[in-house]
Amino acid sequence: MMIFPGLSYVQQENRLYPIEVKAGKRTNSKSAGVFASRYNSPCIVKLGAWNSRTRGRTHFIPLYAAGFINSFLKVQTQQDFGDLSQALK
Repeated sequence: MMIFPGLSYVQQENRLYPIEVKAGKRTNSKSAGVFASRYNSPCIVKLGAWNSRTRGRTHFIPLYAAGFINSFLKVQTQQDFGDLSQALK
């Protein structure tokens, strides 16, 4: 596996999901996108200081919800990329 500095990932079933933690509001880094393309990831998760939202296949999740990433990804594999509120129930 290639090394992607500043990037982590979660594996569920046979898929890898890139997880990127951002300190500021800027979210335009290439690592997660390159990882997602290389390993055929269905979505990208970015944790940071923002409210939850989805843009394309990138899910922006607030830092306080980091503990729910596995639940969120399970919901996402069962549904067609809904929102974070389903995983938090």
